Amino acid sequence: MKCFLYDFRYNNEVQFFLDSNAINQQNFFNRFIYEGIDNFNYYYVICKENEAIKGVMPFVLYINELGNIIHSMPFIGYGGIAATEDNKYEVFECIEKFLEQFSKENSVKLITICTPPFKNDYYELYKQVFKPDFQRKNFYQYLDLDEDVFKNMKSKPRGNLRRNLRKCKQYGVEIVENNSLEYLRYWYDNIYIKRLNETHSVIYPFSVFETFIKYYSEDRLKMIYAVLEDKIIGGGLYLNQGISIDNFMRVIDSEYFYTQAGTCLDYYSIKYAMELGIKYYNWQSSDEIGSSIYNYKESWGSKLGYHYYLTKIVGDIEKLKNTPLSIIKKEYHGVYVMPYEEFI
Repeated sequence: MKCFLYDFRYNNEVQFFLDSNAINQQNFFNRFIYEGIDNFNYYYVICKENEAIKGVMPFVLYINELGNIIHSMPFIGYGGIAATEDNKYEVFECIEKFLEQFSKENSVKLITICTPPFKNDYYELYKQVFKPDFQRKNFYQYLDLDEDVFKNMKSKPRGNLRRNLRKCKQYGVEIVENNSLEYLRYWYDNIYIKRLNETHSVIYPFSVFETFIKYYSEDRLKMIYAVLEDKIIGGGLYLNQGISIDNFMRVIDSEYFYTQAGTCLDYYSIKYAMELGIKYYNWQSSDEIGSSIYNYKESWGSKLGYHYYLTKIVGDIEKLKNTPLSIIKKEYHGVYVMPYEEFI
């Protein structure tokens, strides 16, 4: 088995492998997210045996004078290795050795992989082969769509859902699917940025959303908007991962919360997942367990799962560790480095 860096020339074999084995974050299309962003360098490892692709792994090399680091996928969350079921262990070993050598050649200090949900077997393999020095556990909430989701809701939340859906309809909110860059740009500039500034959250570059809309086929995602009197008041990007529909980003203009447009978008996207026969609806994470957002998702009957940020030391990290956390946050904005408690 051998690993090498992909040159991004279109290859049907690569695309076929991805369609059968990978989530959206593991597609090489995502290289367009980082083009033009300083210090972000996108690479894509392919692992082959007897000329057949057995595994892939995208990653970003982030360059900084405090220390170069590898992250499996900044901004878009889950990443790491995608492998065929019959060769997982060998693929993990091969890619781990490749990353070790790449790290030596590029003065890398840390490698972090953000594991995807619903992949506990991968997590165990990372612990066995990757041998992380740091591990940060992160929760996500999800609905098991093999169950009767709406029937399983408690009576009060189910009643609230019916009432909020009626309210949304009475206000005249329309739910519209639209994959145009024009709609996306309006939502991003006028709703997404505004709302995330209000909540003091990390703002992803426009290229994140643009890449999904521009390069992915419609069966891999939906961009859904809430429209009131011909004005976009909210929108959500939902990724079809095969095993799950991920609520990647859903943001409503706070001036229109009263319309319950957010509830309508959530309901619409859950029904979309059900119609496709998808097993899980992944709300992803929120600020903390017990927060208002967490409780809202829980009211739908959501369950709790965990994924992990696994970090391996591959170089001297003393300079990093002795840097104040405030500087780390500035220098590595939007990029996970290692657990906060490891810094001074």
